[in-house]
Amino acid sequence: MKRDRLSSAPSPVAPAPAPALSAAESSWLSAIITSSSDAIISKNLDGIIASWNPAAERVFGYTPQEIIGQSIRVLIPEDRQSEEDEILATIQAGRTVADFETIRLHKDGTAIPIMVTVSPVHDTSGTIVGASKIVRDISREHENQERLRQSEAQFKALADNIPQLAWMSDPEGQIFWYNKRWYEYTGADEETTRGHGWRSVHHPEHEARATEHFLNSLKTGQVWEDTFPLRGKNGKFRWFLSRALPIHDKDGQIEMWFGTNTDVTEQKQREEQIQLLLGEVNHRAKNMLTLVQAIARQTMASG
Repeated sequence: MKRDRLSSAPSPVAPAPAPALSAAESSWLSAIITSSSDAIISKNLDGIIASWNPAAERVFGYTPQEIIGQSIRVLIPEDRQSEEDEILATIQAGRTVADFETIRLHKDGTAIPIMVTVSPVHDTSGTIVGASKIVRDISREHENQERLRQSEAQFKALADNIPQLAWMSDPEGQIFWYNKRWYEYTGADEETTRGHGWRSVHHPEHEARATEHFLNSLKTGQVWEDTFPLRGKNGKFRWFLSRALPIHDKDGQIEMWFGTNTDVTEQKQREEQIQLLLGEVNHRAKNMLTLVQAIARQTMASG
């Protein structure tokens, strides 16, 4: 979780003096620090670095010989120096700075996003003599977040600029997203058309049939396709060819549905005109056939 400000865990009761460690315990603790994948650093109350584990060298690029004895501030960008003042004040007050997300500098000047926890270090009498820092490099998490952000931006740009109305629903048919074209055409607001609110823009003579067909596809998991009119923000209805595909998760379960509505009003009008013309041609052909039959009968009768 990102922390915009330092957060600290209070220590209302002064800790008891720490017992001295045996040689075996010291060796074990040293092995843990050395093998840790997180950078573990200690410093005194002036911010001077006292210890530096191998992970710290991997994260920041400094060897122990280069950095021990230096101020921790060499790792802090100029515009974030005040953070160290706050950290030291928090430590001196006996509190821990927990899960603080910030930026620190690599030896080569590269900015590194990190998550850090800083805790007071007490001597055998219980006096605070310094601080220990556990630092986790979260560059990969930031990269993943950026890739996700870019992917979402690309999807939104694509979805909002296709000519179709587009939408997504959960497995039960509750719609949770529409593209910009949907709102531009219907004039509806986001709140009223979420869930099953899409029914409000359906033609009343087609809504029940289309809904039943859609809900049946939800049950069977089959691709849904239908044609029906939708009301635009001008109050007029236009015909749309609608299709929805189930999107499955890694286990093969339907995770959501992705649907589109394509305006086919002109095509439908042309089809109706063609049907009208065919009907007229058929009618005239029948009349002509009747006339021909009548002439033929008259001719045969005269002969």
